[in-house]
Amino acid sequence: MVKPRVAIYACPLDTQQSDTKGTVLLKSAKELMNYTKSEEEHAEKVIRSIADAGVKLFFNFSMVVVGGSISDICMHYAEKFKLMVVKVQSKFELKRLCKCLKAVALARLGAPSEDEIGTADEVYVTEIGSQKVTIFKRDSEDCRLATLILRGSTNNLLDDIERAVDDAVHTFKCLLKDQRFLPGAGAIESILGIKLEQEAALLTGLDQYSYNKYAQSFEQFVRILIENSGFNVNELMSKVKSANTKKASGFNIITG
Repeated sequence: MVKPRVAIYACPLDTQQSDTKGTVLLKSAKELMNYTKSEEEHAEKVIRSIADAGVKLFFNFSMVVVGGSISDICMHYAEKFKLMVVKVQSKFELKRLCKCLKAVALARLGAPSEDEIGTADEVYVTEIGSQKVTIFKRDSEDCRLATLILRGSTNNLLDDIERAVDDAVHTFKCLLKDQRFLPGAGAIESILGIKLEQEAALLTGLDQYSYNKYAQSFEQFVRILIENSGFNVNELMSKVKSANTKKASGFNIITG
């Protein structure tokens, strides 16, 4: 579906839903027929108002996203008026979709206003890893939302990938707020250890032992980083320490 205008409802797409419960007493088959007829007319009126509210797309299609249940009769008239209906169970995803499409989640069933309608460049269904996924695509410059789809063989691997992406995104987020950053990859720990050793050398009392031990505790960060990377600790610890006496130098776990 190309260039759709989307209406989003946080309430069920069901004309029978009401704030209070009532009981209807039917005495004949004619009354039953008239009751179902009025229900159908009401459902058709609601769906027609949504279709006529300017949510028209190319190929005469419309798009409706619902955050609740969808009744069979409403679904029937949605197909009649060529409305594409997507059911979203999660309130978080519904809120995120509103932000993406610049739409308003309606709490009442009826025709949306122009300000409440969202837009997208393309909406389509595709299969990712044997699971059908509905894609809402919006490539315009004012779109401030993006989605990353992660795939992995195990849940533990997926959790690690998600954590890495989350760290990277929040690092960039912090960079936009404050550009002052400390060097990483064991550089800051190595520098702190060197500074504490230099300070310990100036002391004459027992405090110098505490300073030296505290300096060694910082070096453990660099030591563990080298060990986990599979390199020679004794050889590289001295190199990292020597490099950080001149300028901040982190340890590259790929090249060593």
